[in-house]
Parts: sequence; C-alpha cells; structure tokens
Amino acid sequence: MSETIDLDPHAGPVVDPVVTDVYEVRPSANAGAISLRKTYTTRWTDAVIATAALLCTGTGGAWDGAICTCEDSTREFVAGAGGCIAVPGASESGCDASGGVWTDDDATAIGSYCVCGIGRYDDAAGRCADI
Repeated sequence: MSETIDLDPHAGPVVDPVVTDVYEVRPSANAGAISLRKTYTTRWTDAVIATAALLCTGTGGAWDGAICTCEDSTREFVAGAGGCIAVPGASESGCDASGGVWTDDDATAIGSYCVCGIGRYDDAAGRCADI
C-alpha cells in the first residue's frame, strides 16, 4: 500500500490510498521461508525469515545481542525498512513545498513525519524526491 497526494486549492492536501503491488503467497520448499509471485508474472521468489541481527549486520551495523548500532550518525536502524537506513530530513516547510503531507505527530515507518506518497521518499533535506 501507498498513497497518492493531490493538492486541492480549497481543501489542501488530499491523500488517497493506493494498492501498489499484489502477490500470491505459498509455502516454500525451503524451511522457514515463503514463496512470493507478483501478480501477472511467472517468477517465484523465496522470502526467508529476517532477524534483527541479520538486518543490522547486513546493512553495515554492529549487533550487540539486543541493539543495532549503525556505522555513523546519518543512519539509524529501522527493522521494517530493512536495517540501517539514511535518516530522513525533518522539514515541515520542505515537505509541504515538495507536495508531501506533514503528519505532525504520527511518524511514518522510518521515523519521518513527512508522507511523500507512491514513488517518492523523504530525502536528507526534508523534501519529497522521486525514487
């Protein structure tokens, strides 16, 4: 899921949910994995169980058994985003000016307060940029 963001000159930002991808899921022949196939394709891919330790060390972090320390202060550990990721910028005016929606108190999955919508991300300057 993602969202599209349109600007209504009278009502402000209008956010509509959008389904971005749909997958078929089935048990895998590999223990501890599932197989995924994106709709309208024929290729199956196995997805294995990822641990916090694996995500941390696989993205350059150091795992101490409970906490991941990323290699520098410009990155932070977000398991749902795949491990150590670049810290998004925090700029309400930059977010709004680039067509994003500032959430004020509801952080996104990567700790940002700027929702950029489908095909875009919150860059280091706090503006929505194309992926």
